[in-house]
Amino acid sequence: MARASSVLILNNCETGRAEAVWEGSLISGRRTAGSAALGARVLLEGHDPGRVGLIGTGPINFEIARFLHNLVEARSFLLHDVDAARAARFSAPLGRTMGNVEVATAASIEEVQSTCVVVSFATTAIRPHVHALSACRQGATILHISLRDLAPETILACDNIVDDVDHVCRAQTSVHLAEQATGGAASSAAPWPRSSRERRRPAAATARSLS
Repeated sequence: MARASSVLILNNCETGRAEAVWEGSLISGRRTAGSAALGARVLLEGHDPGRVGLIGTGPINFEIARFLHNLVEARSFLLHDVDAARAARFSAPLGRTMGNVEVATAASIEEVQSTCVVVSFATTAIRPHVHALSACRQGATILHISLRDLAPETILACDNIVDDVDHVCRAQTSVHLAEQATGGAASSAAPWPRSSRERRRPAAATARSLS
């Protein structure tokens, strides 16, 4: 069973009556992936993404891989999933869609972190399970798409970028838990002054359009 679905209804502007009803998960998934890939392109600042790590091998990370291929010319992917068979099945569609790409699987999240500059989390996790990013490469970009993978202490160890503080600080997301742990200090907005070459900590991008 799919993790999520959506319904879109197109109404007539004059009568208010419904003109069309369709299943909207593909549109929603591509919107999510497009915004994530755009965030990665901004944070990479023109640098080669190298090998991209994908934690979770469902439809959202598939779309993210496709957008990263087009936006930042990502051509190498390292996969990890709690279901190893699912990760293995993910490789063939990537190859068919993108042509000449390199795809490999990793035995652990830490292996992905230590290998990849860009890491995308798109899982079905309902509570944090990643308690450190110490294995990450310097200046890594974390696309925290599924909102609840990173523990509060992990969020606090990152430079965090969100597009709507109020939206992401609710419903027990990782950022919300970090806000609670710090008495609200984690939700303080600040400008983003660092270039990718100057960053020492991972940059974690979490946005409302990624929920």
